[in-house]
Amino acid sequence: YFFVVVHPGERERDAQTNMPEGGWPDVNWDFMQREIAAAQGLKVDVNWAGMTEEEKRRALLNDELVQVMPRVTEANALSQEMRRNITFETRITPVMSKNEGMISVVMVKMTNAGTGLDFMWSKDKFINRVYLMREQYEK
Repeated sequence: YFFVVVHPGERERDAQTNMPEGGWPDVNWDFMQREIAAAQGLKVDVNWAGMTEEEKRRALLNDELVQVMPRVTEANALSQEMRRNITFETRITPVMSKNEGMISVVMVKMTNAGTGLDFMWSKDKFINRVYLMREQYEK
């Protein structure tokens, strides 16, 4: 979750004096994740036209990391709160593709400290499991 708090008096004053050209940006989840990623040093503004295919693949991989990393942090916090002894880590794994040959994909390593078992989950499976963890935590 994220919250944007602006005092009404400041908003009116800023609207008259400091408003950026084109107005204020829409603040939503994706905008916040990109701001956080940029603050952490990840490159988020991409010029697709001037990129090679390899650079495009790396930019897409970077974008997937920006989507997964906050969820890994959330999943670890939920696991710790529910006392499950499970940890999650982001991994970049090489995978053989029929069309593109060897490519890198973002996966999440799930480690159960109680049993010592490790599982590698795809990004989509992990995101689905985070939603299930949220539901279980809220009950």
